[in-house]
Amino acid sequence: MDKNTNEILAGYSAPDHPSYGNGGDYTEVEHPFPDYNPAKHHIIVVDKDTTNTLKSQRTRTRGILEIIHEDMEVGNDSIYEPLHTGKFLTEDGDQMIEEKIMSLPAKISCKKLRKKK
Repeated sequence: MDKNTNEILAGYSAPDHPSYGNGGDYTEVEHPFPDYNPAKHHIIVVDKDTTNTLKSQRTRTRGILEIIHEDMEVGNDSIYEPLHTGKFLTEDGDQMIEEKIMSLPAKISCKKLRKKK
């Protein structure tokens, strides 16, 4: 996202964050944008509720990124729910607990999208 205009410049859509295969290691694969310039850009992750809404709206001919670029803009709300890393912690017995990423790196924030005005 452009820091000055809030325009969405690029998008990446995948079932999981790029660091998922690294066990949530954000230092190994922090984001999928090689042209990222911290002076000009801000990276956002779409919140879980909005993501689920977008999934329900996609069709065979119109994917999530098309919906975002054509119909949505970035809202002001910052919301983050801890994400599952793909790893599990073992508790007593057979109970498995998801390991969570409790926070995002400072340059990445979780935002809600809203319909363009």
